[in-house]
Amino acid sequence: MSGLHIEELLPCFQGVKRLGDRHYKALCPCHNDHEPSLDMLEKDGKILMACPVCEADGRRVMETLGLPVKELFAEQRRSERGKKPPGVDYHYTDSLKKSRYYVWNDKKQAYKKCFCWYHKRGAEWVKGLPKENGRSISPPLYKQNNIEWAKQRGKVLYLVEGEKDVDTLTKKLRLPAVCSPHGAATAKNPAKKWDSAYNALFSGADVAVIPDNDEAGQAFARYVAGQLLPVAQSVKVLDLTEEWENLKPKGDITDVYENDTPDSGKTIAETVALRLVALTNRTTEYVPPAHEEEAAPTHPAWTNGSGNSRKLNEQMYVTEFIAQNQVRCINNKLYSADGAIEDGKARQLIIRDILPYVKTNHGDKAEKLLRSIKALCYTEPPKPDTGHLHFQNGTLSKDKDGLFTVFSEEKDFCLNRFPVKYDPNAPKPERFLRYLQDVYQGDDQITIQQYCGYCLIPTTILQKALIIIGEGGEGKSVLGAILNGVIGEENCYNESISTLQKAFGVANVEGKLLFIDDDLSESVLTNARMFKNLVTNKTTISAEKKFVQSNQILSFVRFVCFGNFTLQALYDLSEGFQRRQLILQAKPKEPDRIDNPFIDREILENEAEGVMMWLLEGLNALIQNNWQITVSERTKEKSDSFKRENDSVLLFLTECDGIKLGEGLRAHCTGLYTAYEHFCRDNMLTPLKERNFLATLKTKGRTAGITKIGYPFELINKNGRKKARGFEGISVSDSYIYLNY
Repeated sequence: MSGLHIEELLPCFQGVKRLGDRHYKALCPCHNDHEPSLDMLEKDGKILMACPVCEADGRRVMETLGLPVKELFAEQRRSERGKKPPGVDYHYTDSLKKSRYYVWNDKKQAYKKCFCWYHKRGAEWVKGLPKENGRSISPPLYKQNNIEWAKQRGKVLYLVEGEKDVDTLTKKLRLPAVCSPHGAATAKNPAKKWDSAYNALFSGADVAVIPDNDEAGQAFARYVAGQLLPVAQSVKVLDLTEEWENLKPKGDITDVYENDTPDSGKTIAETVALRLVALTNRTTEYVPPAHEEEAAPTHPAWTNGSGNSRKLNEQMYVTEFIAQNQVRCINNKLYSADGAIEDGKARQLIIRDILPYVKTNHGDKAEKLLRSIKALCYTEPPKPDTGHLHFQNGTLSKDKDGLFTVFSEEKDFCLNRFPVKYDPNAPKPERFLRYLQDVYQGDDQITIQQYCGYCLIPTTILQKALIIIGEGGEGKSVLGAILNGVIGEENCYNESISTLQKAFGVANVEGKLLFIDDDLSESVLTNARMFKNLVTNKTTISAEKKFVQSNQILSFVRFVCFGNFTLQALYDLSEGFQRRQLILQAKPKEPDRIDNPFIDREILENEAEGVMMWLLEGLNALIQNNWQITVSERTKEKSDSFKRENDSVLLFLTECDGIKLGEGLRAHCTGLYTAYEHFCRDNMLTPLKERNFLATLKTKGRTAGITKIGYPFELINKNGRKKARGFEGISVSDSYIYLNY
């Protein structure tokens, strides 16, 4: 598939300026650009784009223009990726293995290495680590039996970073080796991947730690060496570059073996083994760094002056805050990789930083700095990302079938991060499932699972709000508290739907995944338009904020509401309003059921990951069903019944004794509305205003053969002859009207 050349792409841009050979600048389409800021360069068969103002890259620019990202690349076939590296299974025990496999990374245009644990259950290999008491076990060291083998024979035991290096040492160089099952973590947190329970295994052993040629490997080696010093007979930390000075960055002992030159008369394995043993012999034993005397206090780089007279450098602080916290400002709110940062939290962080260097008006100074930070890191709102789910421990992506199954520990910038970890091996949430069984019908549980799973991704594709009603006391709203905890308080908005009718109400749903109303009011909505817009929204809407200029937001909030009544609108009885509601009814409470007032808290404390997996099952089932939510016939009939009961015009046409339906019948508008008002009063219904009633009658009367007459016609009643406009196919009994006066 051939990509475009840069000259073919230029007509898509405005304000194009040529800077050199296949090098241009243009107005950036990703923000309101008045001066060409988008830099475009064609190099090595690729078109590179970057905007220093809004930080847009080629992918974002092409998506904004509605063009495929692949057009930025010259002809590239799958075969040009090179051969996919083979997968490898590392067997830790007869029933536990870790598999290494590779997936193609479009961003880096390279194969990415991934790992996955498997354990045997019977004769089958099952994904994930086995569990004890509901928790995943801590795996042993790879080739752990080599520790005893080396100690019994007085051999040096090599401790390396990965299974590949262990296999190189044991199978190629014939030297005993082990490694941690978790790699080397990062330079800042080497303790993360070493279980202190391993230390006792090395009692009396001579250990040589071989780090990879990078900062993380060296930090991990120093940490492990410090852990083993109290128990091992001797500990050394080798530096491979002392023997192989041309070792590449991040290189390891396997790279040495694959690239070394054999000595005459010796094999490559013999050569590397001899050189490694020589390096081990001349390396002195590891000595931890001496504790240095307490250093003089250091001051941040964003301060000026000396001693107690140091002052805040505002410009440097603002840039350092953005770099350190990796924040972006979207619609006047700060976001980091972990999600939204409320202004109050941001001001607290700023005040803690500047407190020693600002003597007065700390709050005012923090507010001023916050405004500067927002202005400098301003970013155009990103498009909703429906292809990734962001957890505390990484990112879940879609597989080739469009289902969410591919997990990576890498964290990307996002607007919504869940407060739970992704754990495909989480125990089944038994307590949560028992709660559902107590409160909801079995087929309704499937509907709830799919709808609540749908709330995990930012889309309004179903165009429905979930309304759960009951007689009271069933415990139905406990579900809302559980969803709030699993999806995250920062991703949910807990309030009454009537809030949407108030000034500044809509702005509160910006960036939220879920709107939870746990006590739906019996009062009707005086304006249902905003509710319908939010349920079906696919475009930006105006959101007015207090003390802030009105701005456009793209809302993708979904609604889960609990109450004893369905959602009603005062002036909107349209089919559209009713169609937006998916109504379920909770089971009546069993007389002998004893409720636990802390059930939501206990479920969140013990089963949050399991509930999240239950929601993911619902989301994947919904995707497999082509976004058609599963609703039982019983619930459909019950839902239609509730909607009819709240439709005063439909009830008027089907239940009012004072009207007749049929061919040749006619009625004036005033008589119809008078009869309708009396019917609503008799049945405790809220009547529509006259104009709304007539418009609704025109729409809903069609199925009953009622049509509006476009010219005045004459009728005779108790008041005599009268000529006016009205409807045919319906008549009103005068006795009914006057009977109700």
